[in-house]
Amino acid sequence: MTTTKHTRSIHIDAPVEKVFHYLEDPAHFVSWMPAKTHATLGAVNRTPEGVVTNYEVKYRWLGMHSTAVFTREEYMVNQRIVDPS
Repeated sequence: MTTTKHTRSIHIDAPVEKVFHYLEDPAHFVSWMPAKTHATLGAVNRTPEGVVTNYEVKYRWLGMHSTAVFTREEYMVNQRIVDPS
């Protein structure tokens, strides 16, 4: 079985706190997906403190409806978010 890893970096001219707060919301991640996938955010599970633990993304690809589940493995405030699916 092949494993694929996607890593990307980008420079944003804004305070780390503002950017991190925006990126920690799964709805913003889904909004960046290509329009042709018709991606929508499904269930989002959070801790009592409001930290996302996992979430679903429903999409259409090659004519089929699919659901991807992202599990937040790493969450370091203002440093890193790791959400493998």
